[in-house]
Amino acid sequence: WLGFTNVGVASSTVNTNVGAYPNSNLLYTFTPPVPCTTPSAQPTSLVVGATSILHNSINGNSFVASSPAASKYLVLVSTINTPPSAAIITDRTYYAVGTSYSGYRVLNASPLLTFTATSLLPNQTYYFWVIPYNDSCFGAPFYNLTTILTTSATTCSTPTVVSPLSSIGGNEFTA
Repeated sequence: WLGFTNVGVASSTVNTNVGAYPNSNLLYTFTPPVPCTTPSAQPTSLVVGATSILHNSINGNSFVASSPAASKYLVLVSTINTPPSAAIITDRTYYAVGTSYSGYRVLNASPLLTFTATSLLPNQTYYFWVIPYNDSCFGAPFYNLTTILTTSATTCSTPTVVSPLSSIGGNEFTA
């Protein structure tokens, strides 16, 4: 092989000597990639709002990886308390962070075990779901939608803006 290959004019082109195939004892093998499997375990210990729960965000959100670990985790948020089904989160489909699908917004689609929840409405209960999936294989991704890890949290009311006091007297003031 060494003496029969010449670099072509572009970085992706390789010219070879036709005399090298197949009678120069070259062996070509094809090994198909490992087939994809659905993760066998769910993550645990979902915590939301450990840092703060504000009127428009829930911060300090994390969970513990499944064991054996999935290659990635899909974190969804919604205002409806119904877990996503296989009709909504389908195998062999990737979901982009920040996009919404049938009322579920994607917060995370990575191996990270933390996520942020921003752009939320005040005084609203939000439901979170963590779905493990494998995508480092042929035919990926495959999601484990059985007994999805879930929890909820409610954002605070909109902050009230207070006007400064004026006309302060002995026992009176104007707000």
